[in-house]
Amino acid sequence: MKHIVFVLGVAALLFSSCREDKQVDARPTESSFSALTMTEDAAVRLRYDMITATFVLPEDPADTTDLTIEEKALATPVYRGKRVNQMVYKNGTVDADMEKGLEESLPDYPDNAIGGKRAFPMAEEDQLHRIEVRGGTVTCYNAEGEILGSGLSNTGNIAYLQTAVQHLGEGGVLEGEQFEYVLESLRQAGFDIVDDAQHSNLAKWTYQRADGGQRILYIDKALQKITTRINVSASGETETVSQYLFEETDSGVVPVVHRFVTYFDSPFSETRMTIRKVSKFKNFEIEKNL
Repeated sequence: MKHIVFVLGVAALLFSSCREDKQVDARPTESSFSALTMTEDAAVRLRYDMITATFVLPEDPADTTDLTIEEKALATPVYRGKRVNQMVYKNGTVDADMEKGLEESLPDYPDNAIGGKRAFPMAEEDQLHRIEVRGGTVTCYNAEGEILGSGLSNTGNIAYLQTAVQHLGEGGVLEGEQFEYVLESLRQAGFDIVDDAQHSNLAKWTYQRADGGQRILYIDKALQKITTRINVSASGETETVSQYLFEETDSGVVPVVHRFVTYFDSPFSETRMTIRKVSKFKNFEIEKNL
């Protein structure tokens, strides 16, 4: 359970980094789309489906009147479905398979709508269908299984954060004294840890990045899970925000909603804008070897 919050963020970012120009019907069938199975050196295996809505809004809603017509059109959410199978190994590395899925309930956009089907769509053989992560290498495939491209994945932050919380319990919540010991260890590792001034159930972790910026994490002390991660630049501007909502299920406490926000300055209206992704998870399965 302790790795979930980080791994999900990797899946969303990796898949969203490739442009999707046409949906491919890849609805789950009885056969598995991924060959990843639990091994002795694996710590956690996760399988889940996710539906993600992506849209663009100004950081300050009051700036909406300053946007161009094209920018206002980007506020219409575009939905994408994915299914994911991930392995988190005991050494902190991650392998994953991510494949496009299509839900019958998703909107069907007009051919020329922004974010929907494009007037000049990519050729079928150039469209991203599947992503495979193995040993730090990311490989993209089309629907025919042909390689579209590959590169190295940046799992450094993920492994670092996994290491930071690896002692948060093998199968449950730590006792108060044990939890305080973990927090003290993180302080010695460079984190500034204080209770949140407005929410007594949250601890705020701040880590000074080498570039002068900050990484801010909020952990729910009752759940002992990181619920929010914020990256701030050296100049004090928010770069990204990642938030999770958890729910108690038969499998334990699992994430049900993820919200990711990244910021940019529009070259057209010169407005501070946000790209927002909101994902809902279902069919969540967890295997642990701890």
